[in-house]
Amino acid sequence: MDPSQDWLLRMIYDLASGMRAVGERGTRTEIPRPTNSVSDDDMLPEILQEMIAAGKLDEGENLLFRCVENYPLAENYIIGLDFYESLTLLPPEELASAGWSRDEIKEGLNDLHQLIFHEPLDFTEKEKH
Repeated sequence: MDPSQDWLLRMIYDLASGMRAVGERGTRTEIPRPTNSVSDDDMLPEILQEMIAAGKLDEGENLLFRCVENYPLAENYIIGLDFYESLTLLPPEELASAGWSRDEIKEGLNDLHQLIFHEPLDFTEKEKH
């Protein structure tokens, strides 16, 4: 399947691109800051990709949400978007063997968005293909 024809993948890409563009322009993104200090550990994206490669999708999502709950930052939101983008690129049979579906990816995206922005993600656009 051509990724440009996939609605969910386009949505994730657009969200991540928008967040990155805001960061590159130096514009302050209105995301609540945690009261405790943030670790400089930048290993989370690599760890999540390794978990995806090992088929440990549930464990990867659990790790992502523990980090986002503790540190609801724009950087962690982008890491989450990258995580779900990687999942949409997996073959359907690989997703299914890990007990996942495209609906679960949408649900995870919505949960991630709610943790950061305290509002549901709008999935009203109809899939074109």
